[in-house]
Amino acid sequence: MLTELNPNRHEIGMVPPAERTPEMQKQMQDNYDLVISLLDTGMRYDEMAKLPWSSVDMDAGSIRIYRNKVDSADTFYMTGRLKEVMQYRHETAMKNPGMCLKVKMAIQRLCLSRHQ
Repeated sequence: MLTELNPNRHEIGMVPPAERTPEMQKQMQDNYDLVISLLDTGMRYDEMAKLPWSSVDMDAGSIRIYRNKVDSADTFYMTGRLKEVMQYRHETAMKNPGMCLKVKMAIQRLCLSRHQ
């Protein structure tokens, strides 16, 4: 699945990476990052979409969430590839303070992108 979502792949019928608009490349990267985030944490989409940066501990490589429905807190430990995704997005958020500081991805048209 990740091979199919790879934002740098090129196959017959696809626009070559060098010819993609910044928005097209951003959306492809967002989708790829979202799938990595969901697969590597097991979180639900709505949990990831509402996740504030204050719940992400880059030093410890963990993400802490609170689930209201079951009144419990969980800690997810990041894989190497998830930490890479979160690190880049966090650095981008810190450089652009006017941007959204939540980890909203893909469907909600993320505020942060690798390719701006």
